[in-house]
Amino acid sequence: MFDFFDCRENPFSENNTVETTFEHPSFKKGMTSLEVFPEMGDISVLVARTGLGKTTLLKKLKSSWNPKYDVHYLHLGSLKGAGLFRAILNLLGEHPRMGKDRMFSQLFGALSKQQRPICLLMDEAQLLSSESMTDLRLLCGNLDLQGRLKVLLSGQPSMCRTLKSESLTDLRERITIQVSLQPMDQILSIEYLKHRMEAVGGKLKIFDEESIQLIIKYSEGVPRRLNSLAFRAMLNAFQHEEKMVQVMHVRESLTRDDT
Repeated sequence: MFDFFDCRENPFSENNTVETTFEHPSFKKGMTSLEVFPEMGDISVLVARTGLGKTTLLKKLKSSWNPKYDVHYLHLGSLKGAGLFRAILNLLGEHPRMGKDRMFSQLFGALSKQQRPICLLMDEAQLLSSESMTDLRLLCGNLDLQGRLKVLLSGQPSMCRTLKSESLTDLRERITIQVSLQPMDQILSIEYLKHRMEAVGGKLKIFDEESIQLIIKYSEGVPRRLNSLAFRAMLNAFQHEEKMVQVMHVRESLTRDDT
């Protein structure tokens, strides 16, 4: 289908590489702030609504930190009891022991043996319970491990409500850097669509002006929504054997969303 529009592949694929990432100002600011975090503290926070590029930013940070730090990415589910300790131990290649206290001692020992500081990228951290957050505080607050463990909590805005809990005051006060990603405005959204098309050899001019404006309106500057709606509009145009993506192709996608 994509060669029909003179593209090498899907320009709006979710499998975006670090090299082809569109770094709009909010993304750049977040990257610049967090890139130096391991040298400045032990806990940082990245907050954004779904679809704004948190995971993409984490991938870029991982690539940037890897030569100097031992970087691990942890995609969180709903953890209960000693689940957080168990998940971190598994990441470090350890076989978790039975019992929370024993796991804590095991984790302390594993971290103590590391030659390089460990940077732990915790994605979907809004799923962490207050209990797990408290466990994280105990781990990061251990004086004997100071500088050995760096934690980046990445999650949706609901994570901030959990962090405001009085029981997590100590953890909250240890946060060195907090970054919030914002949606793109109209001009940046157009630049984003153009960037994604050109990255695969295509041209934004296959979309007429009305179709672009409608895509931006309903996407609200959220990259994932821009990708989804632009791709489906291209698919509709292809099915109609139209080389130009028109506003009717976008509206057809929106109508399907409503059904």
